[in-house]
Amino acid sequence: MSTRLLLACDFDGTIAGIQTSPDLVELYPRARSLFEEANRHPDIVVAFISGRDLEDLRGRTEEIRAWRCGSHGRDISSPDGLLVVSTEPLSVNPEKGWLVDAAAAGVRMERKRHGFAIHWREALSIDRDHPLIVAFAAWASTEGLLLVEGRKVLEATVPGPSKVDALRLLAEVTEAARVVYAGDDLTDFEALAWAAPRGKAIFVSSPERNEALPHRVQSVGSLDEVVDTLWLEIDAPASE
Repeated sequence: MSTRLLLACDFDGTIAGIQTSPDLVELYPRARSLFEEANRHPDIVVAFISGRDLEDLRGRTEEIRAWRCGSHGRDISSPDGLLVVSTEPLSVNPEKGWLVDAAAAGVRMERKRHGFAIHWREALSIDRDHPLIVAFAAWASTEGLLLVEGRKVLEATVPGPSKVDALRLLAEVTEAARVVYAGDDLTDFEALAWAAPRGKAIFVSSPERNEALPHRVQSVGSLDEVVDTLWLEIDAPASE
């Protein structure tokens, strides 16, 4: 049976609430019900495209049958758990002196498979222009790493596929007639712009993100609005 709908979503801030620590984040209960319902439709394919490591993402969504794209698309697994895209992991770390200073300033550090992320949501005296953050960005450039900015998080990651690359691949593999993508951050903008003319693009707005959205992207103000909008896509007739 052909795929009527590819229903793809970012995780943190889109179908799971932002928390002070990424370890505390859980799939929003109403979103869980949404995806469980989507799984009952043979012509709908679910996908999660996240900056989290693939195994981390799987652990937080394991009840849902879905394609999973970790590390912004650098690792991708099929609904049956087959690894179909795999990128070489990060092999370097910031200098020890920087690590000590960042820890003392309250910066949370997260070593990931393909990147090194720093979070300053809990460090009230830190912002994007703080010398520690500037030094981290300079280190990433020296090591040939890409910088990925999030909501009070900055990640230095190895070059590789992006979220929009992952979305394009899944749309092709599943032969989706319609593509819906939901996200909440700058890392989602390219995927949102690509999805908009092919179905629907939904952006979860927040005070931390006030950039102009790509053309035809629908803005919503909460996780509940995301879920409500996606429910309409599930219930839409196949001819739409």
